[in-house]
Amino acid sequence: MNTNDDIINGLINNDQAVVKRIYKTQFPIISGWIKKNNGTQDDANDMMQEAFLILIRKIKAERLDLVCNFSTYFFSICKHLWLQELRKKIRTSQTKIDDFYDL
Repeated sequence: MNTNDDIINGLINNDQAVVKRIYKTQFPIISGWIKKNNGTQDDANDMMQEAFLILIRKIKAERLDLVCNFSTYFFSICKHLWLQELRKKIRTSQTKIDDFYDL
């Protein structure tokens, strides 16, 4: 993959080749990690989409200064999003159990 600046500039300019390259290189890694952590292929797709939205917002707001490799940063966004999703699922299941005990 290109340098961080090339990727960021490609995303700023809506370069579909850059987006496709990110998907091609990052999706297998992210999908594998999410599947190992109680997720599905659909969950991985959702996390990738959400990560792209976050990334684009940060780039457009000019608040993105990468001090690591792009792939590391992108993976960390997806990982954080998935961990948040898992926490939500745990809270939801605990609420359902608590409701059951109240009956």
